Amino acid sequence: MKAFYTYEQQILKLKEKGLIIEDESSAIDFLKLEGYYNVINGYSPNFKNNGVFYKGTKFEEICNLYAFDKKLRSIIYKHTSSIESHIKALIAHEFSRVHGVDEKEYLTPAAFTPNSSAEAAVARLIEECNATITDALNHNSNKYREYIAHNHKTHGHVPMWVLIRALSFGTISIFYKNIIEEEKELIANNYKLSSSQLANMLEVVVSYRNIVAHG
Repeated sequence: MKAFYTYEQQILKLKEKGLIIEDESSAIDFLKLEGYYNVINGYSPNFKNNGVFYKGTKFEEICNLYAFDKKLRSIIYKHTSSIESHIKALIAHEFSRVHGVDEKEYLTPAAFTPNSSAEAAVARLIEECNATITDALNHNSNKYREYIAHNHKTHGHVPMWVLIRALSFGTISIFYKNIIEEEKELIANNYKLSSSQLANMLEVVVSYRNIVAHG
C-alpha cells in the first residue's frame, strides 16, 4: 500500500535520494502548487540512475524541465485548437452543402462512405451524434447546450455547423474519415493534401492534443 507523506516528508524523501534542495520552503510551495506526483513522478526519472539522483542534481532543475514541458504543451494545445476550429468549419460547410441542415437527413448512412468495412464505424458515429443532440436538449443533463436547444426549438432541426461545436476533436477526426470521398477531397484541397493524408494527419494531431490536454 502506498504511504502518505506530508510535504516535509516529501522533501526529506527527495533529499535522501540525493536531490539538492537549497530552499525547502520554496520547494514545498512549488509542490503545493503543482503536486508531487505531477512534478517528481513525471520528471525526476530524467535525473536518476537506479532510483538515485545524479550527483549535483538540484530541485530547480526538475522544476525547470516541468515548466518547459508545461509551456510546450500549452503551445501545442493552442495550435491544435486552431486546427480543430478550422477543420470543423470546413467539414460543417461542405457536409451541409451536400446533405442539408436537418439532422434527420444528414445523420443517415447515405450521407457517409458506402464502404462496407466502415458500416459499423458509421453506425457508431451517427449514434454518437444523435446522442449528443438528445443530451443537449435535456435541461437536467450536464451536457445541456443552450445553442443546440435554441436551434432545435426555433428551427425544428440542428444544423451541422451547430452540432459540430459539441463534438470532440477525436469524433471530428472519425467523422472526416467516414464521409464520402469526394467531399473529403474537397476539404483536403484546402490544405493541398490528399484525403488519406489529411485523415492520417488528423489522427496524429488528435493524439498529440489528447496527450497535452491530459498532461
